[in-house]
Amino acid sequence: MRRFYFLLLLSIIITGCQQQQVPETLYDLEGQSITSQTREMQRSILYQVPKERVLNQPIKIFDGYVLERIKNQKNVRLKIQNDNGELLMFEIEEELANQLRQNMELIVRYSHVKGEVVVVEIRKKS
Repeated sequence: MRRFYFLLLLSIIITGCQQQQVPETLYDLEGQSITSQTREMQRSILYQVPKERVLNQPIKIFDGYVLERIKNQKNVRLKIQNDNGELLMFEIEEELANQLRQNMELIVRYSHVKGEVVVVEIRKKS
């Protein structure tokens, strides 16, 4: 009888743990900081540069919405505008551009390299 109660208690504990959303803690070597990201937060990331390609340049953040998509031969040139009227223009692959729609709010982490905007991360604003 004791074994039965022990198994019942163990099954209750296991099923209770499975229903909670456990945050995943990742160590960011480039930023030298610990960030806690839940799976929901990770789903909002549309594009992220592989860690080995992160540049030694200062990274800026641009918070805005998709204003216009201009299709080139291989890529799509994207215009994003923030609430102050400032524009950010950069090129992305067509596959990624298909996930974006007009007036979609985004958070873009980017860097300037030789006068060109290099996108590090594109995330949906929640």
